[in-house]
Parts: sequence; structure tokens; C-alpha cells
Amino acid sequence: MFNIPASTHALAAGTGSAGSKDLPDGAVQGRNDFGSADYSGPCPPPGEHAHHYEITIYALKIAQLPLDGAATDEEIGRAVLANALASAKIVGRYGR
Repeated sequence: MFNIPASTHALAAGTGSAGSKDLPDGAVQGRNDFGSADYSGPCPPPGEHAHHYEITIYALKIAQLPLDGAATDEEIGRAVLANALASAKIVGRYGR
């Protein structure tokens, strides 16, 4: 998700899930590894060791990226890194 307004301090549970209507005004949901524009959650193969999942948020020097929901992950990544002021990340582990 990108172009989240700076005034957004929290996202409701389920924001970004398929059919969610809770995106902040102006926010855009990019395509994920599964090819859809929603959050699908971690899905490691059953029986494998727990996988690491990294979530990174970025503060940007511009209010919005000049991209829409059709942008590729590469385009989004390049635009974010070119405009990043700071970032923070959390890493979770999940297995099934």
C-alpha cells in the first residue's frame, strides 16, 4: 500500500484484505506476489520451518508517489527508495 496520508496513524484490522473498503483516502493498494491487489497474509508451505516476513514502512519526502494501482512492484520500489527519508521495519515469523 502506498500514498497513505501522513495524517493516518492506524489501519483497521482487515484493511487491504480482499473486498476491504477501509483504505485511507488517497491510499493505493499495489499488486502482491500472488498478482492481486489485496493483502493475502503469510502462507509458507505446510510442514516447513517458520518463514520470516518483513514489513517496512517508509517516510517519503513527497506527499504522493506519481503511480496508480497498475504500477509494478519494481516501479513502486524504485519510487519509494528514490524518495525515502526514513524507514522502520518489523520482522515476524510464521509457520504452519
